[in-house]
Amino acid sequence: MKPLRQITTVAIVLVFAAIIPTYAATLTVCSSSCDFTSIQAAVDAASDGDTIELGAEAFFEGQIDIENSLNIQGAGADKTIIDFGGGDGLRVVNGVETFTLSDLTLQNASWDGAVYVQGSVGTTSLNHCIVRGNIVGMTSGQMMPLVTSRTTLLNHCTVSGNIVGIASQMFPYFSGAAAAPVIINGTTISDNTVGVQAGGQGIHWIGYNGNVHVVNSTITHNQVGVSVVAGGCSPDPPWECTYVSGSVTSSTIAYNDCGTSYGAGPRTSFRLQDTIVASNTTDVCGDFGMLLGNNLLGPTDPLLLPLADNGGPTPTHALHPDSPAIDMAGDECEPTDQRGMERPVDGDGDGIAKCDVGAFEYVPPASLVNQLIEHVESLDLHHGIENNLLAKLNAAWLVLTDVPTGNDHAAVNILGAFINAVEARHGKKIAAADADALIDAAEEIIGFL
Repeated sequence: MKPLRQITTVAIVLVFAAIIPTYAATLTVCSSSCDFTSIQAAVDAASDGDTIELGAEAFFEGQIDIENSLNIQGAGADKTIIDFGGGDGLRVVNGVETFTLSDLTLQNASWDGAVYVQGSVGTTSLNHCIVRGNIVGMTSGQMMPLVTSRTTLLNHCTVSGNIVGIASQMFPYFSGAAAAPVIINGTTISDNTVGVQAGGQGIHWIGYNGNVHVVNSTITHNQVGVSVVAGGCSPDPPWECTYVSGSVTSSTIAYNDCGTSYGAGPRTSFRLQDTIVASNTTDVCGDFGMLLGNNLLGPTDPLLLPLADNGGPTPTHALHPDSPAIDMAGDECEPTDQRGMERPVDGDGDGIAKCDVGAFEYVPPASLVNQLIEHVESLDLHHGIENNLLAKLNAAWLVLTDVPTGNDHAAVNILGAFINAVEARHGKKIAAADADALIDAAEEIIGFL
């Protein structure tokens, strides 16, 4: 029987695979030499099942109305930017069966947020996207940068810096209502704030027969990290009850004003496992729900490093080498961390590989150097160049594994010499892409020292 946490990941993979549709025509959008110069024009011309490919540039469109099942594909979240300029953002009308956004940034929307999805039937997917700087103006409805009540998948996205102005009942990130599942995987939700109204949740879901599952994600520097509100039961016959279920697994919830807010109704199930909820101003506002074990809770300090690019598609909080989260979760956990790094790893040097609690799996610098050695050996380099680089890496490995006198400063100097040696051959004796990968890996190791 598979462990519960591994089943969670398998289920997520199967859900993502199951909803990937087969698209028909491909329409291109860019400033010149494409089928269209505006996204809305391409959307209007598209049919159900089409793909719209956006160029590596910024598009300034106040509102985009989606009335067909479409796949909108960017050239990368750092390259393709849809700037709504204070407009109403993407609005998906009721009846659209499947809508997918990939590899792009959505920014500067107001009112109903960056993505507003009508209806409760169908699937909305965001893959490798950034949702940032969206503002909801002075109103009293429930408006969010991402609004949905149907099956929704967020995969390796960053939702950051979204602001609500003066508002009532405003939640600047996410609402999952109705019976459709919301799955948030490998995503970072950070720095979402509210101007006047207390709110600013990283994730907010309301109990109208909804279920939300967060896996390998980082929720940080929001006013509230995770808010769960259950609808409860009617006081009159037939005493109908709403049901909300949710889980947070292998995730990090830290540096929020409130880590978790759990308003439980009689039919509410909220599970927390292998997760850090600590270093928040208040870690728990209300009840906690079900703690399934291996969680690191405040007031214990998890010793997190600042949010940064630690590899992978989204920012993470790396663990300090002395973090109590290291090797705390045992040997049954998600098979990878938020970055895609394999779990478990022997992080405390006791010879037994165990999983870390939270979204980040700590790998000792010496192990990272060993991986870099294997990378160099896998390249088809001139024998003399390979030996030169391996000599430096082996020297770094030796000083890092010298238990009595482990010298991080010496390792930094040696890795600096390795980087210089690679840069001297960049694009010449070492292919540019290979050289960049080696330099990035060495710089990442230095960052941990």
